[in-house]
Amino acid sequence: MCAWCGGALAAPAELAEGSILDGRYEVRRVIGRGGFGITYEVQDQRLERAVAIKELFPPSAVRHGSMVLAAPRDREAFGEARERFLREARVLARFTQSGIVHVYEVFEAHNTAYLVMELLSGRTLSDLQRARGGPFTADEVLDVAARVAAALEPIHEAGLLHRDVNPANVMLTEQGRVVLIDFGLARRFDGETGESMTRAVTPGYAPPEQYAGTGDFGPACDVYGMAATLYRLLTGRTPVGAFDRQAGTRLPPPIELDPGIPRLVSDAVLDGLELKPNHRPATAAAFLDRLGLRDVEPSRHALLLDAPDVQATLAGRAPTPSAPSPVARVAGPGPGGVPVLGGAAKALGGALPEVDVAPPPDPAPVAAVRAAPVPAARVRPSTVPYAPVPPVPRQPASVGTLAPPVRPEPPVVGPLPRGRGLVTVPVAVAVASLASAAPVVVIPLLVLVALPALATVGDIVVHRYRSDIGADVKAWHRVDARAAAPAFFLRNVLTSILRAIPALLLGAVAIGVAALIGSPEPGSGWRDLVIRLGGVGAVLCLLLPARHGGRAFRSGTGINRVVTEFVDDRGHLGTRGWVLLVVSVALTAFGLWLHPELWPLGY
Repeated sequence: MCAWCGGALAAPAELAEGSILDGRYEVRRVIGRGGFGITYEVQDQRLERAVAIKELFPPSAVRHGSMVLAAPRDREAFGEARERFLREARVLARFTQSGIVHVYEVFEAHNTAYLVMELLSGRTLSDLQRARGGPFTADEVLDVAARVAAALEPIHEAGLLHRDVNPANVMLTEQGRVVLIDFGLARRFDGETGESMTRAVTPGYAPPEQYAGTGDFGPACDVYGMAATLYRLLTGRTPVGAFDRQAGTRLPPPIELDPGIPRLVSDAVLDGLELKPNHRPATAAAFLDRLGLRDVEPSRHALLLDAPDVQATLAGRAPTPSAPSPVARVAGPGPGGVPVLGGAAKALGGALPEVDVAPPPDPAPVAAVRAAPVPAARVRPSTVPYAPVPPVPRQPASVGTLAPPVRPEPPVVGPLPRGRGLVTVPVAVAVASLASAAPVVVIPLLVLVALPALATVGDIVVHRYRSDIGADVKAWHRVDARAAAPAFFLRNVLTSILRAIPALLLGAVAIGVAALIGSPEPGSGWRDLVIRLGGVGAVLCLLLPARHGGRAFRSGTGINRVVTEFVDDRGHLGTRGWVLLVVSVALTAFGLWLHPELWPLGY
């Protein structure tokens, strides 16, 4: 029932074809629908031209006649969203750069707001990559990077953040323009810490501070989205989400997925994807410098427009796959001594000497990359195979408190964080050494304390994630993670005991055999050997399954979280890591030095 008139509410629907807005705009068709609104192609009857209109229509709103209504509990948030929509649209109307969609007018009607903008004819980068069936070349990606950065700079100078830079929001027009579109999440920022913003994200392209809704918001927020976009264009894969990375999931470098990607570009993209804002390039211009595009002017039209498959896609034809070039071209040093790709340098107006380098391997189709782990030919023998997370569809963005985005919880079994073995292997060896000398003490401590504690850490990580994004509505999931920790721990103790039954049986057999052999005396080397082998075997039975754990026992997630305290983002041991390594070596030596005993059993 309508909260205003008591009539029946219709289901959410788009405006009917032929509807008139503001007395001059005739609706022709729906172009698209996102989390914040519906976009229409309309005819401006006064100026006799086709334009696009975006209608503010949040997920929880419904249409009653011509009115757009929000639920009573969301009415205040809807009003605030409408005011922001109008205010920020007026700011966007000031921009005339070719890389920003041009805004003509903004008005209110039907209890909502409308944004009139230019009607673009083209395809998004996401559409173009899907049609190509594989990654873009590094030259094409750098050309796109220069144009997106040129669009972001004036936006940031005006005190705005786009907050949704991703391949679906960057369009290549038939005239060769690369245009940043969809400013539905745009917000003002003042550079102060602790400011609050609505939590609205596109998984894989949003930085950690955007998930939380509070933090140091600034241009580095859009730099993250820009770097994630380049990652997708270079590799054909959506980067691992920020929250999953915080929980320990590893983000493979682009050069690891495709050795043909220049290391300079791969390292720069990883810099833009740093989890901490102050570790990323502070501005879009600084990110371009890191990519080697300092002081390079883009050419009149995008390099992508020269690709035959892109031309076919823009013209509505099925693209014809083209064979890869036999030789890649890499330019010499660019401005400031930074190397620049030859093709991109030409497209961006540079004139640099070129040299031939070995051709990269053929790019794998995007579908194959999504469906299976990285092919063996693309993985270095020394690296751990990456288990990709299934792609997550973009969720509707939220307006105020109207509809928080929902995502599934991060995988428990997944790729290992970089440097994990530098921490886990020495600790495991130390524990096995101690267990070989005192199995009756060490094994119960593992089962009743250490492993349940790690699983509890994993539970807290997932619990906080669910609470932050509003993925659960049950009262239990709204309990603070610290308050829930004792309950998690008790549950994990019981689970650990059940999981430890094979190890406990093995330990019991070893203890029984050692007891039958007799008391430790000269010549009782067999007894010592049985104790040590039994202790080591029981520890292996406990630790090997705990490496990954599962949804009922999140020891793997806990280990990944703990490992991040001892290694840096590049997988190198930090100060704490070196201390842990020294302690582990000392405990290993101590365990080997101790005489095997069945204390406190007294055998």
